[in-house]
Amino acid sequence: MACAFGCSSGYPPQPTSQRDSIGAEESYRVPKTMTVEQETQGSTVLLAPKGEIDMSHSPSLQKTIAAVQADKPPKLVLDLAAVPYMDSSGIATLVEALQTSMRNKTKLVLCNLSPRVRSAFEISRLIQMFSIADSRDDALKA
Repeated sequence: MACAFGCSSGYPPQPTSQRDSIGAEESYRVPKTMTVEQETQGSTVLLAPKGEIDMSHSPSLQKTIAAVQADKPPKLVLDLAAVPYMDSSGIATLVEALQTSMRNKTKLVLCNLSPRVRSAFEISRLIQMFSIADSRDDALKA
C-alpha cells in the first residue's frame, strides 16, 4: 500500500529479484546515493540534487545548501528534476533552507518538481510557502 508521500513499501527493505545494471541480482532494495551538482549563473546559485531525498540523504543536502547560503547569494535555485522521491526529512531540509533564505534576504526558488514530489508539498500544505517554477529557465527569471 502506498503512503501519502509515494512510498510503496515500509521498513525493512523487501527482497527483490531485480537485476542491477551489471546483471548482478540484488538481495534488498538499497538506498541509492544522492549527489548534488552546483552551478553559478551570474549572481544565482543553482543546486541540482540527483536521487532520492530521504532520511539517509537529507543531512548531506542540508550541509550543501547551508554552505551555499553562508555566502548569502541573491538567488538560490533548487532544480529537483532528478529527484523522484522526497520524504518528510527532505521537506524539512527545504523548510530550513527557506527560513535561512528569508533571514539572508536570498530568493529561494524550487523548480522541476515531479508529480510525486509536488504531491508531498501539497499534502503537507507547504506548496504556498515556496516559490515554485515549472522549469529551470522560469526559476532563473523569477
